[in-house]
Amino acid sequence: MVVKGRTKVPLAVTKERIGRKSELKLLGVTFNEDPCNWDTHFEQMLEKASSRLYILRICKYYGYSLQELAILFESLIVSLFKYAIEVWACAYYNKYLFQIDRFCKRAVRYGYTNKVMHITELIRIRDRQFWEKLSIDKNHPLNDLLPPQRKRVLRKRGHNYILPSVKTERFKRCIINRCLFNFIT
Repeated sequence: MVVKGRTKVPLAVTKERIGRKSELKLLGVTFNEDPCNWDTHFEQMLEKASSRLYILRICKYYGYSLQELAILFESLIVSLFKYAIEVWACAYYNKYLFQIDRFCKRAVRYGYTNKVMHITELIRIRDRQFWEKLSIDKNHPLNDLLPPQRKRVLRKRGHNYILPSVKTERFKRCIINRCLFNFIT
């Protein structure tokens, strides 16, 4: 798999026995050559969630209470959506996040949980947790990615970092920039 930007450099020649793939799965997250394309990852995630929904259906058949089903839904399915959300949450396209919201509404309609979960709210909560860890710990591995801080503070804000100039929406949706722009107040 080759991920490249707007470079004119030709791709390296591949060996005959080593084929080039268009996707790469690392730690359960499927990356594509196009960094904006999350189709495969979302298909696999929703397929796994649907198979786990079958477990809830069987448990409901055997008489589990709504509270027990809600705990199972949280541990089996919501944990699946929370895994590596910092990486794939840059896919703010409606077609991706709408699929997860629709899946969760279906689970509520079938009686597997009583709490309607919105994925955008979950992303916001996880971003807040990530930002608090990053801003408190000066030895955090991603601390070098933060922009420089302002020298003069004229009014109190959520952070004192200088906001980077935004050229694309994709640049604004990556985790560090998403936190910088969302938590200024």
